[in-house]
Amino acid sequence: IFWEGMPIAGAIALSYKLKSKGELYYASEGFFKGSISSLNEAFFSTIGFDYTLWFYFFILVLLMIIVYRYDKPRELQVLSLIGLGCFLFYPIANLFFSIPTPLDRAILYWPFLLLLLVSFALDRLKQRESLKIAIATILVLPFGYQFVKVSSLNHASAFKWNTEQINPHFFESVIKNNTTVGGYYLRQKCWEYLNIKEQDKSSFLQSKEYPDLAQEMILVNFYDSAHFSKQYQSIKLDVESEMTLMRLKHKRKDEIVGVYYPDPISNIEGFTNLATLSFDSIDNTISLFISATLSSSEKPFRGILGISATDKNGEITFYEEIRLRNLFLNYNEEQKVFLPLTYSNTDDAVEFKVFFWNKENQAFNLKVHEIAIAELKPTSIEYE
Repeated sequence: IFWEGMPIAGAIALSYKLKSKGELYYASEGFFKGSISSLNEAFFSTIGFDYTLWFYFFILVLLMIIVYRYDKPRELQVLSLIGLGCFLFYPIANLFFSIPTPLDRAILYWPFLLLLLVSFALDRLKQRESLKIAIATILVLPFGYQFVKVSSLNHASAFKWNTEQINPHFFESVIKNNTTVGGYYLRQKCWEYLNIKEQDKSSFLQSKEYPDLAQEMILVNFYDSAHFSKQYQSIKLDVESEMTLMRLKHKRKDEIVGVYYPDPISNIEGFTNLATLSFDSIDNTISLFISATLSSSEKPFRGILGISATDKNGEITFYEEIRLRNLFLNYNEEQKVFLPLTYSNTDDAVEFKVFFWNKENQAFNLKVHEIAIAELKPTSIEYE
């Protein structure tokens, strides 16, 4: 009891500390009405049936299997402690210490632990207990089946996760039009994943100043699209993610303001300034083009391209980092890096700086072929 109680006591102490710092925000009051119900909704909401009672029966049968006689292998003891430990810990912590219980994604590990625990338990049961094995298996199978059914590396279909994805057709449209794209910062990881796994690379998803209406295309939720309808029009819809890809209604004409051709650099530690582009005040959108090739034997390569803007008083009005490891998994072979970027010059910047940051002082070879800055002026020409 002492050794099993120690991890629970430690978990309570850690949870109490996290609670005092406001870190347990994705939670609710109540284990069964909160945690269990959210897991139930996450896995079974799409089939239109309330499986909450099934969850309770599943836990009950699991407990019956564990307390039943069998040889106790170490792995089963460990899984029992982890699986049942949190089943006991969360209600106790909530009741006596007012620690909120986690919701869906924060407790997603638990169902998989239980399935693994049941698998070990069934494997160890005596063959003569075939009836109990059959009952346990029947109760476990729906959960396993539903998990496989809703699982996919390409899309999510269950619970709220369906909105946390990007339709690959959106990605393909941006590549096809070779244009800039903006979106909410939570979309950036999904976009980077698409960029990593596809051979053809898209431009960087700009989120720093979103929504600043600077990019030619934007990713928008259905319920927000009306706010952008004056400047943008929807060109693609995705019902599953409840998102739309919108494009500017009118084309823009670019007028080059300055071009810079930096020298190649290799294995330089820290920061290296690649270009300082000065210009008179620009009232319209600013376009920045970076064309380079990069190679490195390091994996992952953690170099960063940085862009900063300053006003006439030398104050920084904008700063953005582009993590190069999220364009390619590795740079063992020389890779082409092409980044079109756009920014709204609402703060009257008069100077842009582009720099390379060798964050972890890794070996690399960077050849920047061109860095160009342009002013994007609106036209009355509509996109087809």
